[in-house]
Amino acid sequence: ASEEALRDLVQELELMHSVGHHRNLLNLIGACTDSEKLMIIVEFANDGCLLDLLHQARGDLQSPRIYQNIEPRHSEVVLGQTRRLEIALDVAQGMDYLASKRCVHRDLAARNVLIADGVAKVADFGLSRNIYETGEYEKTTRGKLPTRWMSLESLETRKFTLESDVWSYGVLLWEIETRGLTPNAGLNYREMIARYRKGYRLERPPDCDQGLYEIMRRCWLAIPKSRPTFSDIVEQLTELLWTC
Repeated sequence: ASEEALRDLVQELELMHSVGHHRNLLNLIGACTDSEKLMIIVEFANDGCLLDLLHQARGDLQSPRIYQNIEPRHSEVVLGQTRRLEIALDVAQGMDYLASKRCVHRDLAARNVLIADGVAKVADFGLSRNIYETGEYEKTTRGKLPTRWMSLESLETRKFTLESDVWSYGVLLWEIETRGLTPNAGLNYREMIARYRKGYRLERPPDCDQGLYEIMRRCWLAIPKSRPTFSDIVEQLTELLWTC
């Protein structure tokens, strides 16, 4: 690995250690070295990746799996409304915990959520940053960014906050409800900025509960501070689960 890649891995290790354990995070077990290679040991997600699960639920078994070393348990998956809400709540609880640690994920998407014994866990802290000092993190390098999941302000400024994570969470909800469709398919980031500025947002999926879509829409409000917090989202999803 390059020196930069090693530095990123060490940073990820330090961040995971500082964040601590939570039921809805892919938790750190430890780290070890082998022939000068640094390896991070995390929980094993025996049910695989959420995006793969969503594709299976849609019957799209030809899609390449995100994690090739994790075999899906079932060839057919049924994700009813209650199960989808449970997964959404798991992710919101994990993100609420990260937010309490002032940690911005910056790459929240279905591909970065793993399932272990039926529990959804937020994973891939590779882009995460601690923001205690300024409340935001600015991307200054030319690395690839998850533009289809990014908020309007992050697309415009390359700055990431807890509020931009909330926007990305709204897109993840849309992924869950569409069984893993690609958001903003066919649009480049300039086109997304133009459409977002005009008020365009991802459309309500066909069988999506209206209350859940309203949560998505609030996650995509143009003014970041007007968006719900993850604590708000946890409360709202809990209420939806009680009524479904």
